[in-house]
Amino acid sequence: MKEKLTVLGSGVGVHGLPYQKELRYPPGYLLEKDGIRILLDCSEGMDTRLTSLGIDYGSIHTVFISHFHPDHFQVANLVFSSALKRRHENKSPLKMRIIGPIGLEKNFWAIWNMWWKSSPNSIFGTLADLEFVELSDKDTNRLNDQAKLTGYSVWHDHGKATALAVKIEFGDGFIFSYSGDSSVCDGLVEAATNANIFLCEASVHIGEDKTKESGHLNPFQAGQVAAQSGVGNLWLTHYWGKDKEKQMIDEVRKGGFKDNVHIARDFDVLPLK
Repeated sequence: MKEKLTVLGSGVGVHGLPYQKELRYPPGYLLEKDGIRILLDCSEGMDTRLTSLGIDYGSIHTVFISHFHPDHFQVANLVFSSALKRRHENKSPLKMRIIGPIGLEKNFWAIWNMWWKSSPNSIFGTLADLEFVELSDKDTNRLNDQAKLTGYSVWHDHGKATALAVKIEFGDGFIFSYSGDSSVCDGLVEAATNANIFLCEASVHIGEDKTKESGHLNPFQAGQVAAQSGVGNLWLTHYWGKDKEKQMIDEVRKGGFKDNVHIARDFDVLPLK
């Protein structure tokens, strides 16, 4: 397995605005390293995007959900498609671990039961075995013998959202961190501390401050957090497409981050190094 991050969506949940010159899908990222394959956030149409890249979406067995907004939390759709796909291919039932904030299992079944009145233990009969792992602030879950994932509570959506940033630490000392959706806050800094790669949202336009409103970052603030946290590489994502890439990088520099910056684009395949 190559060590890489595949960007399945670098945009937001709104499309077709006059300044959006290209379509960017809402968030989703496939992280692959040391035998681990984990989908970070799952927006709509994830099965289609994975298929377009030649990736079998029925083989995704671990998903992390940062929070429950619809442009991040469409994992029930992926479970439905994956379970049926595996049945039609005469494969073993889908086995998936879904990791996320407190309320994950309840919210999943609330969505599911709008479609079918199923009990959690009878999803498609024997077609899927789902494990829900709910994390509070600084809770850790082992992904395998060599890697662990830690969630950090972050401030989002006027402080009303139950949201996590995440740090994934591998056995070789490599650290990958992902902001989810977050304002500037202590949890975000902790999640990003000493990360080799920090995948960070930057959905606020340059010159605007949504710190205490929607709870998102602009590129300047992302640069501040990365500099404060000792990040090696900063990858910006979850942006509207209004600001030009050079302007975003300039803002990151003004925020104090002087190392490598990359503006993620849909279907980027980025090596982990």
